[in-house]
Amino acid sequence: MLISPFKAILFDFDETLVEAMNVKWKQHQMTAKQFYNHELTEEVIRTYWGMPFEPMIELFYDKKDTIENMKNNYHSLDDQFPKSPFTDTIPVLTYLQNHSYWTGIITSMTKESVVKDMKESGMPYKKINLIQGSTDSQFHKPDPRVFDPAIMMLKVLDISPQEMIYIGDDIRDMQAAQGAGIHFIAIPNGLTSKEDFTSHNIHCIATLSELIR
Repeated sequence: MLISPFKAILFDFDETLVEAMNVKWKQHQMTAKQFYNHELTEEVIRTYWGMPFEPMIELFYDKKDTIENMKNNYHSLDDQFPKSPFTDTIPVLTYLQNHSYWTGIITSMTKESVVKDMKESGMPYKKINLIQGSTDSQFHKPDPRVFDPAIMMLKVLDISPQEMIYIGDDIRDMQAAQGAGIHFIAIPNGLTSKEDFTSHNIHCIATLSELIR
């Protein structure tokens, strides 16, 4: 089992636990058009996708409003563009929690939006030990210091970075984890290809369930 050597299992969120890219790109485009009469192209989205949420939407919406208004306008369309967990996300998280693994999520999305998405899709968010969003740290991937809060929490439990593993879909996930001395496995559902990961000698999985086989 891939996770056998580890005590703490950390995940990215979008394209790792939930399918987000296709629906959320459309939501950003509609927000830009409906509220700001701004044509947001896929090329621009692709360039900035994966940045921390607030600076990303500033670039998406051409800085035409305050951050708070842009966030509110974007989230007003959430019901039209729901994220969906991958088919094995809930079973895998449930397995990990039932077998006493420490679990966490470290993402460039806001914590509030992650909790909302997990709650609405029936994911076991209350048993996640750490949900860290873009506003919970001054550091962001690929900066390895983004993992400092998790490392400090786990140090109290006598769990070292070498006993932690991070699962993500982006090359910045890999860079941050490796920089922090944390093992990394890729699930290439996003913009980083399997070939990009394997060129760095990174193990790739096609589905989350491979973690617990």
